[in-house]
Amino acid sequence: SFVQSRGFSVEEGAGAVSVYGIGVLAGRFIWGFTVMKGGLHRTLVAYAFLYGLSIIVFTLPHDLFAIYATIVVLGVSIAGINTFTAATSPLIVAMAYDHTGKYAPTFVVWGIACLVAGACFLFSRPKRRSEALVPTASGSA
Repeated sequence: SFVQSRGFSVEEGAGAVSVYGIGVLAGRFIWGFTVMKGGLHRTLVAYAFLYGLSIIVFTLPHDLFAIYATIVVLGVSIAGINTFTAATSPLIVAMAYDHTGKYAPTFVVWGIACLVAGACFLFSRPKRRSEALVPTASGSA
């Protein structure tokens, strides 16, 4: 419906859902690889910043190709989201749209919240393994 609110047809909006799905599918592999190679802490930082920026950037284009391009990035970033947020965010956005008649302000606020979360992840200390779990030279813990 966001694509339609920009003046595009129902078919073009449906196309955006398909493009979004491609991004989500790719994102599952990307985030899995990122966690394996970079660890959870770095992945959370990257996820939050990418998600926040992709939401804000998604509100900017008025050209269909640019909307599709930003929706792929949004799909990739959203693929790392947890189940509760994935289930509730469309409802929150719909309620905000019903009250304001606009999508962009809600998306921008959501994006800024993700950027703040990314900054919090960035400045938090990664969890370290307990010293007690590391074997000593004598072989005992």
